[in-house]
Amino acid sequence: MFFDDQLVELIVRETNTYAAQKIQAKSFIPLRSRMWVWKPVTQDEMYVVLALFMLMEIIFFKKLYFATPNFGSIISMDRFESICNFMHFSNNDHIGTYQGPSKLFIIYPVLSHLNTKFQSLYLPGQNIATDESLTLWRGRLSFRQYITLKSSKFGIESYELCESSSGYLWSFIIYTGKDTVFQTAFISGDTKQQQLCWHLWSHC
Repeated sequence: MFFDDQLVELIVRETNTYAAQKIQAKSFIPLRSRMWVWKPVTQDEMYVVLALFMLMEIIFFKKLYFATPNFGSIISMDRFESICNFMHFSNNDHIGTYQGPSKLFIIYPVLSHLNTKFQSLYLPGQNIATDESLTLWRGRLSFRQYITLKSSKFGIESYELCESSSGYLWSFIIYTGKDTVFQTAFISGDTKQQQLCWHLWSHC
């Protein structure tokens, strides 16, 4: 329900567009690169790749002891890596007309889609709460946060509106620093954390 045809079609379209852009710039492609044998990805293949991402998380601790031959029978390693190499969610040519958070340009269509789906597919109960979350991120990122009280310490900070009884995530916003985009007006004296909370509650 979350990764529906609309979202997967977007990923397929932008992945094929990005692949065409990279292949056209031939000077950036190594001689033996898999890019030279690229063929446009299909919607069915993209569903397979997304499913394998989820399965890899489930069997992460088992893979040290057990082989997973079913993966190779579904899609070859070369094809899987080629799709991952080109996977894209936004057209780089549209960055000049982009209206969302500048630091989230690449991933924003997916974030926006999921936020809409989370809210349209489920109505939370009476008891809801805002929560601060930190997703582990070890790479270089301009808006990576450091929170001493979190087990991950370094990562991507998000503020979430959740149903207290089930923990269902109903609305969220990624904190990117000073350029964090809000959709409502706030009292000038509010702190950044208060503004984020009001942003989430405004969807109720």
